[in-house]
Parts: sequence; structure tokens; C-alpha cells
Amino acid sequence: AEQWRDAPSTAERERLFKEHGVRWSELWRLPYWDPARQLVVDAMHCILEGLVAHHTRRLLVLERIREVIRDISIPLWFESAPRNFGGASAGSIKADEWRSLIMVYVPIALISVLGAHNPDSDTVAVLDHTMSLVSAVYLACARTMTLERASAYRSCIASYVGNLKSLYPSFSLRPNHHASFHIFDYLVLFGPVHSWWTFPFERLIGVLQRLPSNHKPGESSL
Repeated sequence: AEQWRDAPSTAERERLFKEHGVRWSELWRLPYWDPARQLVVDAMHCILEGLVAHHTRRLLVLERIREVIRDISIPLWFESAPRNFGGASAGSIKADEWRSLIMVYVPIALISVLGAHNPDSDTVAVLDHTMSLVSAVYLACARTMTLERASAYRSCIASYVGNLKSLYPSFSLRPNHHASFHIFDYLVLFGPVHSWWTFPFERLIGVLQRLPSNHKPGESSL
């Protein structure tokens, strides 16, 4: 953080941030400041819209996932995914849709590929690796939390992140991969993510954005 603050140019700051994922903040002047414990890593953005979105779009075959979305039947209450997932017309995928994709559609797609022919060791390794992420999402999004469950999450995310480079040698790790390890601490400190992730706030922002304002913010009467 101090190197970023003292960097002589914007380009040098960008290089430092790309390498370390840290910028200077005045909060660093506080002797008790510990961002790893005093800032919450939001599971919705870090895992669902971060790790899951990147893994599904960049590392898997989208065509088979689209076929699964189209062909299987789901309960009416279940948050489905766009049938044209992966296409430009699908628009922005919501966090809940990413959760549905990684917990239902992606495992079915991969297992169906394994069942269609004699899989090679690389295909099996991709399935096992993806299931580490599936397990981590399932554990992180559970509505009850224990130390054992939080520890299981940490083991699954460690297995997922730890094997990325061996399966995908050209892959570059991102800040979200590091931040996902800190979610273990917040599961222990604060319990289930449902009590502290940003889903409710995002929903409230959506409500506020739909309020008629006539492009004159600050003049609405409540």
C-alpha cells in the first residue's frame, strides 16, 4: 500500500495494483486497522459473480451448458438461467442465476459428458476440479454455519484455487481467488452469508433505481 502511495506515476501504480491488488487508504494510518478482519469480502460478488462467472465462461464449454438449461425441467420456485446463456442477447447474468448454474446446470452438463463416452483423465480432472468449486459454493451459501462447515469450505476453495494452474497453465489468478480464502474468517465470525452478503442491498438499489425522479435527484418526496 505504501509503495502504491509513493509511486511516481499512474502507470507504476497500475503495475503495483495488478501485482498485489492493494491501494493506499488513509485508514492505513490507524494502528489497529486490519482490513482482513474489519472489511467483509462479499460472497455474492467474490464467489458467484467472480469465481463462478469466470470459471463458467472462460474454462468450460458453454454449448453443453446451454443444452442442459434448455432440456431439463426445474421447479417453478427455482431461479433458472437464461436459455441463451453465453450469448450477447442473454444480457447481464444475476448472482442468483450464477448460483443456479454452478449448483445445478454445470454439474449435470459435466456428468452427462462423462456418461456419453469413455472420458480421458483430463476430462475427469476438469470435473473433479469444478466440483471443488461447486462444493465451496454449496457450503458458503448454506443457511446454517458451523466451524466444521466453514473449514470444509476452506478445504474446497483451497483445492479449487490450488489446482487452477496445473489444469490451466496459462491461467492468471485474480484478486477474487485470494479474497475467497478470507470468506472462511467471516463465516466463523458472522455466521451464514445470508445475514451479511449484499443481496438485500442490491435489491433495494434496484427498487430505488425504478423510482420516477424526472432526472432530478434529491427532489423526490418520501
